[in-house]
Amino acid sequence: LVLLNGQRMPTDAVTGAVDLNMVPLAAVERIEVLKDGASAIYGSDALGGVVNIITRKDFQGTEVDVRQSVPQHKGGARTDLGLVNGISGEKLNAVTTLSFRNNWAVNSRDRDWTAVVMSPTGAPGSYRDAGTTTWHADPNCPSGLIDPDTGRCNFNAGDYSTELPNLRQFGLMTDVNYEASSELKLFGRLGLVQRHVTWAYAPSP
Repeated sequence: LVLLNGQRMPTDAVTGAVDLNMVPLAAVERIEVLKDGASAIYGSDALGGVVNIITRKDFQGTEVDVRQSVPQHKGGARTDLGLVNGISGEKLNAVTTLSFRNNWAVNSRDRDWTAVVMSPTGAPGSYRDAGTTTWHADPNCPSGLIDPDTGRCNFNAGDYSTELPNLRQFGLMTDVNYEASSELKLFGRLGLVQRHVTWAYAPSP
């Protein structure tokens, strides 16, 4: 069970999973994990445990966070930008978080363990004469894709597949808490996530 400040987060109607990208990382103060024994409080959904994401509340001022990571191998670089602004008073506190994330794709051919994924169904393909069992690679088949044992033209899916996509994401979340009286407390939350994912590949030269 995944909670945000003690409240259930919406789940996907098909998979039942919670999209944690809805919560900007810069807005998170801490994460509480309850491994078991929470079903009496939260119901049967909590049999496997509870994850409660706590966001910042009593934050005042402005904070900027910039992170950049570049893998040793080609592709997969990541940039994260976060901006947090908060006001805190005697009765009112509000925290607004803006986040931007940009991930570059990782093509299968750029990693040794995924670069070669051979299939005997090649392009342009193979043929055999009627009444024979010997395969012949199409004359246009690149020499490096001809199987020396079977003579067939193979197809390397690793040249055209992507392990991780290009991802560009913008997130906004605002939490407002107002204590009207000792018996009445009001709160509101506004969240927005815009995500663009591209599984584009670039064939090897």
